[in-house]
Amino acid sequence: MNVTSVNLAEDWFYGEYTFVKTYPSVNTSYTAFFLGCCRISTLANNADDEYRVSTIVTVGNNNDAPISTVPPFISLPVNTSAATYQIPATDPNGDALTFALVPNNQFGSGTVQPTGLSVSSTGLITFNTVGKPLNSLWNTAIFVTDSKGARIQLDLMIRVTTPSTPPVFDYTVTPANNASYVIQPGQTLSFSVKASDVDPNSSVSLSAVGLPVGATFNPANGNPVTQSFSWTPTISSVGTYQVNFVAQDNAGVQANSIVNIAVSLKPNFVAPSLGNGSVLCYKPGDTINQTYTASDVDTTDDVILSLVGSAETGMSFSPTLPTAAANPVSTNFTWLTSSANWGINMVVVRATDSYTETKDDTVYYIVNTPPAFATTQGNTSVTAGQLFSYTFSGTDADIAQGDAISLSHTNIPSWMSINDNGNGTWTLSGTPVLADSGTYNVILQLEDETNHFNGTHCGDATQTFEVTVIPCNITTGTSVTNVLCHGASTGAIDLTVNNATSPVSYTWSNSATTEDLSGVGAGTYSVSIVDANGCTAADTAEITEPATAVSGSVSVSPSPTIAGHAANTIYLGYGPQSVTLSATANGGTPGYTYSWSNGATTASTTVSPTSTTVYTVTITDANGCTYSQSQTIKVIDARCGNNNNKVLVCHIPPGNNNNPQTICISANAVATHLTHGCYVGPCGSSKGGRNGDENGNISLQEITEEGVWNIYPNPNNGTFVLELPSKEQAQVIITNIQGQVVYKQEVNNTSKLTIELNNAAKGIYLMQVVSGHDTYQTKLTVQ
Repeated sequence: MNVTSVNLAEDWFYGEYTFVKTYPSVNTSYTAFFLGCCRISTLANNADDEYRVSTIVTVGNNNDAPISTVPPFISLPVNTSAATYQIPATDPNGDALTFALVPNNQFGSGTVQPTGLSVSSTGLITFNTVGKPLNSLWNTAIFVTDSKGARIQLDLMIRVTTPSTPPVFDYTVTPANNASYVIQPGQTLSFSVKASDVDPNSSVSLSAVGLPVGATFNPANGNPVTQSFSWTPTISSVGTYQVNFVAQDNAGVQANSIVNIAVSLKPNFVAPSLGNGSVLCYKPGDTINQTYTASDVDTTDDVILSLVGSAETGMSFSPTLPTAAANPVSTNFTWLTSSANWGINMVVVRATDSYTETKDDTVYYIVNTPPAFATTQGNTSVTAGQLFSYTFSGTDADIAQGDAISLSHTNIPSWMSINDNGNGTWTLSGTPVLADSGTYNVILQLEDETNHFNGTHCGDATQTFEVTVIPCNITTGTSVTNVLCHGASTGAIDLTVNNATSPVSYTWSNSATTEDLSGVGAGTYSVSIVDANGCTAADTAEITEPATAVSGSVSVSPSPTIAGHAANTIYLGYGPQSVTLSATANGGTPGYTYSWSNGATTASTTVSPTSTTVYTVTITDANGCTYSQSQTIKVIDARCGNNNNKVLVCHIPPGNNNNPQTICISANAVATHLTHGCYVGPCGSSKGGRNGDENGNISLQEITEEGVWNIYPNPNNGTFVLELPSKEQAQVIITNIQGQVVYKQEVNNTSKLTIELNNAAKGIYLMQVVSGHDTYQTKLTVQ
């Protein structure tokens, strides 16, 4: 017996004993068993009873029996209505296994299964431990049968333990549960096993059941606990092994992890052969060259290579199959492919040794033209709120052979989606929001019907590009219409907004909410912009205007027309009869034009009004801004005499300034009058015109003093001479102080008249000379 596992703490060991029995090589089954006495006396059932362990051996079908390495004791928690344990088992041939309880009395005379115990067909033990004493031991036996009839029997004990958290294996160190290794004699297999327990003050004991002869794995304790497994099998180790690593805590609660090991002496395909199930990709027109080589560890065991199935047209093997027996043995596979070979082509080469053990090497040769994208998309960007859309399609040279293209893989952001348009094209589209800002790597992959098999992809078409979502890309521009005339409200701002999502709101510094401004004055205006996505932008524009408004003035030349007289006045009959009006422009924008009310279009105009006239000039600058200025030219009619050939003068008597009198004199005499304060025009006007109190009367004495009229002698005796300035028509009237007319005479065409007041009484008389509209008067004294 080979003892492969020992548990000193629980006083048990696990060993293997080999019985050799030769059966006839016919396709039949045999039952082998051993029995004896006695079971341990502390069992809750079957205490001190006989034990019997049997197996069914199948002969003639190259079948190996199942393998199980269940430990002698398994632990299940107390007071649990359905405590479970999964039986570890495997089959060297990969056959399906079924599990069943061994009937009573068939695993020893008088033996019975525990009450409340069952096992499923898949090997799950269920045991009702309610009412079962703590630490009690229960015996059970279980058949494990493969699909070809081979059967083994498991005989084990169930220990009822205190519930606790089972230990756990660390699978970052330990091989995965039910891991399988296939090795050959002389090949070393090594790995570590690690387990731990979370219960306070717990310790984990680590042991192994079913260790192959020659393997090393020593039981260990700790928390955590780690131990190493190592085994180098020999030729005599050929077979299938199952090692059950058991981690048990202080309460006896267990955890199991299984490793399956197969040591094979069957022929194997070795390099440069491809591994069984390999998938290779070729395009139509490619030539395939592949060598298949097989050997057997037993150098005395020759191997033959043969082809399973039939070869496709054009395939050849050299040497031809089947080959002659050799160890190792090789053949070279050659095949010139064409479009007719499109699809998956399976080639199975079998290696058979002298013991008729076989090993197949199946290789899948895919003859296929990979698809290609018919469209391209480079790295691009899109603003939040804007639609991104890309329609793409693919091509495939094998469409005529029945191939088809499909979309096999995508890596797209959540805000995108792909729609199959049903016409061989797809559309990738989406509208990102502000929260989607960033750069996304988009991957699109096309595949055809035969470009992948068993996880191998043969030339999928992949297209990769980046899409950057820009948070906000609003740009603005302004076109300004400046104010042409200072102080006017004719300015405007035309705002242009790009890359904004409607609706867009606008807030101007002048409280306007429209996109554009119009009818505004000069100044700086700012605007805030917000679109539907919350993107913002701002802009500022300045409206300018001329520094000052257009203005002007009008000067008059000459002014005054007569020295010492009123400005801007023409005196008809004396002095200049015309003046020049000159406009001077200021402010605004130079480049002025002029328009006078008299039709003149020059800066200056000469006018000769005959009555008081208001002249207006309109000044227009280069921007069309206007300014109007008026100037009044007063006209005083100073003409007198029957033919208007004389001049009215307001005479200021010397020493009697408050008694002005309007006189009509020759133009030649005007200058003399002006030298001592008289002025042209009737008194009452501005430097001309009559006083309202005079009612048109002029002192004849004053006129005489000026040398225009002359009366002599005065005083007189009633006879005197009146000299008139010209031969004008006039009327002479003399009255006494009582107002009685004592003399009245019409004068015509004479400038000198002798007047005789016959019988006139001595005294003072008033003489009036009426000429046209004027009346001249003076006093006479008769002595």
